[in-house]
Amino acid sequence: SDDNSSNRLQLRLGKIFKKTFSLGYEYYYYNFKDQSHLYWSPQNFDSHSLWADWIPVDDDEAYTIIGGKVGYLPSEEFIIREVYGSVIYKVSEVFTVQGRLAFSTTIQSEKGYSSTSFGLAAFWNL
Repeated sequence: SDDNSSNRLQLRLGKIFKKTFSLGYEYYYYNFKDQSHLYWSPQNFDSHSLWADWIPVDDDEAYTIIGGKVGYLPSEEFIIREVYGSVIYKVSEVFTVQGRLAFSTTIQSEKGYSSTSFGLAAFWNL
């Protein structure tokens, strides 16, 4: 309703090793046309990160990924970090459960902070 607009770009380049481990570089860019006091609306926010993902389980019933990244925010001179894990479990042919847990540090509006996030989803396919 405030006629603001934004652009977000996330590019990941990497290499897969032996189908279970991947490593690469990530560029992230986020930009709003106008700054707002109502929500975080960065202008020319970018980061450069190295990331890694490991897939210890990948079969018909389950898929698990453990990963993380470490990066640099030039505009804030801040080091970001993230560690995450994700599980997809096929309970039956029609029912799947997914979960994700992540721990990270970042910065917004010149204030660094740590966060923990958890998500759980269930899908029933007809």
